[in-house]
Amino acid sequence: DKSFVRLRGLPFSATEQDVVNFFAGYALDPSEPVHFQLNAEGRPSGCCFAKFISEQEATRALQKNRHYLGSRYVEVFPATLDEVVTKLQPVGATSWVRMRGIPFSATKGDIKQFFEPLPTRESGIFIV
Repeated sequence: DKSFVRLRGLPFSATEQDVVNFFAGYALDPSEPVHFQLNAEGRPSGCCFAKFISEQEATRALQKNRHYLGSRYVEVFPATLDEVVTKLQPVGATSWVRMRGIPFSATKGDIKQFFEPLPTRESGIFIV
């Protein structure tokens, strides 16, 4: 799946809505358009992935490379699903779990509840 782009150089305070606004006029995937990469402390790393409705739309979004979000220019690169899955693991993390066969209706909250009492953050759960 090549419907992703990677953004680097985001302000650490950037929100999902900020990234959605950055790509105004582009067709982001409405289900989960933005995925932030976190560091080992669970804080924003300045990078994220944006998912679009098609590979063609992701390619078109590369035009936003070096445009500004607030006072910072943001670099935009093509990305694949494999890169997203690999890079969304928090920097310094030592393990992750890939689940298969979960119901299509499962939410991040359901998955977090499944793993209780283990410490799990919803921001660290990625549903593909």
